[in-house]
Amino acid sequence: MGVSLHVKSQEGRLMLRTWGLVLIACLLVPVGSMEEDSDTKTFGDLSAKEHCIRNYELGWNERDIDRLAELFDEQCVFWYRMNPEAAAEGKEYLKHDVDRELASWKSMFEDAQTIELEIGDGQWRGTSEVMGTPCPECWETDREYYLTISLATLVESHGRMKVIVRAVEQKYRIVAIIYES
Repeated sequence: MGVSLHVKSQEGRLMLRTWGLVLIACLLVPVGSMEEDSDTKTFGDLSAKEHCIRNYELGWNERDIDRLAELFDEQCVFWYRMNPEAAAEGKEYLKHDVDRELASWKSMFEDAQTIELEIGDGQWRGTSEVMGTPCPECWETDREYYLTISLATLVESHGRMKVIVRAVEQKYRIVAIIYES
């Protein structure tokens, strides 16, 4: 049983040939290979500074405390700018070490209904110190961030953060994060 089509005009034959090529192309292309993958985020291998930022964001969004722990240098420090009253008393920043920060996040991840962190784009530049402490061969970037956490109530935070990294054994590690607001 065959199908026979008679197309009289040159334009009709050209259209039929084009649709035939489209049909053949659709049959030859594997399913899913034409899907857009640009929204899919995966953890990077830390061979690039930017992987630290993206892995930090993804670690929060997936609540993956183990992946987050891999990002930090052993001596990593988190600095939080205090309110103006505390700053007037000489306490401009609150300082946490990485172990305290990870323990706090783990508890928050367990209690939160939803978490969404988005970190904006930024440029990297070399730096030689972090909050007055020498940091040879370090790089820093300033980024805007948006954090939404749904606990018993909705908590939203928006501000600027400075992330400082350095290469340790051919992989970048975060040595400090300074939350400016």
